[in-house]
Amino acid sequence: MKVNLEGRYNSTYGFVGNNNLEKHAEMTLGKNWEAEFDVEQIQQICDNIENGRYHVYCIETRDEDDIVVRESDNWELSTTALKELLTKRGFYTGNLWQVADVKGMFKCDDDEAQDVLDSALTNEATMDQIWSAIRFHAEYNGLKELED
Repeated sequence: MKVNLEGRYNSTYGFVGNNNLEKHAEMTLGKNWEAEFDVEQIQQICDNIENGRYHVYCIETRDEDDIVVRESDNWELSTTALKELLTKRGFYTGNLWQVADVKGMFKCDDDEAQDVLDSALTNEATMDQIWSAIRFHAEYNGLKELED
């Protein structure tokens, strides 16, 4: 099974339902299973699908804890190295979005999530807000605007 299970989930039920893994959950956790230890159960299901491919862990958010599923490919290390490279080239990397952010809130595949991110982050209203914020903070920090 070559499907991407990466994303944020609030329970084993959410993980199973969002990814249509009811049969895998029954094979792994038994018939009539119940969500108890979500991180452990999701890790078991992932390992049953492709052992060692995914890393499951919990993070605290403002409202509640999220269960994160990531591919186990030195993701943090490679992301850190990529961010450092982009920062050296002048890009701001302190706030990056990825398909997992969308997939943790909506039932969609990677392409649909990428389309949502593209639309949300490049629409005129978003861009106007960003430029207004940049202008405000630049002026607040005493920077002078260039003349045309």
